[in-house]
Amino acid sequence: MKISKNELRARLSRFNFRLVIALAVSTILFLGTFLVVWELGHEILISGIYGAISLVAALAYTLINKGFLGRLPTAEELPTTWDKKQREDFLGDLSARRKKSKKLLLILLPMLVTFAYKLLELYFFPLLTAFFS
Repeated sequence: MKISKNELRARLSRFNFRLVIALAVSTILFLGTFLVVWELGHEILISGIYGAISLVAALAYTLINKGFLGRLPTAEELPTTWDKKQREDFLGDLSARRKKSKKLLLILLPMLVTFAYKLLELYFFPLLTAFFS
């Protein structure tokens, strides 16, 4: 299955490079801060702070996004008791909320990566080194 150059350009033009770079930078910042504070001997404090921030970010993301919708509903899928203006307002508000909630992912995803890395470092990497030594 070979992709043509035009199709590749179209796919790359839709790809959000700015978001990926922002996620990478925020992950590096969050992970670096976590590891530095951890090495300073404040393991419980930094874990609690990061856990609380992760919980608040996850709840805020869910509330702002009105749940975990995979896609925006169409006007036909909304209640028939709503008039046209109500449907348009709801869809516009939902679209705006989705854009706002993307910014919360710049906090939530790096936090999850940080916890995953630390769990791997604490539990999996020692098993791996013991297995291969």
